[in-house]
Amino acid sequence: MKVLLDGAWKGDVTDPGRTFVGTLRTGGLPGTAEGHAVQVVFQSAPERVQKPGQHGQYLLSCGERRWALSHFARSDVSDPGTRDEGRPQAWVAEVLDASS
Repeated sequence: MKVLLDGAWKGDVTDPGRTFVGTLRTGGLPGTAEGHAVQVVFQSAPERVQKPGQHGQYLLSCGERRWALSHFARSDVSDPGTRDEGRPQAWVAEVLDASS
């Protein structure tokens, strides 16, 4: 399931506590509605890993609920050379299991 978010990343790209902070633009996730506050973090393994699937995952949270994401990116990249992720913009999150 794809959901749209409006928001921006807070923190430096090298900061493990870096967080995307925004609002839900479109929904369908259980217990959520348009305009609800959301956060996305990248949760990674604390030690060095060998396989790509072990590197970590993006997690979307809204209130007490959390969902793993298979994809998280800006929805409209009009200029692929720019990476101003600290400015509020539209993002697409693809939720792995939206039923929980």
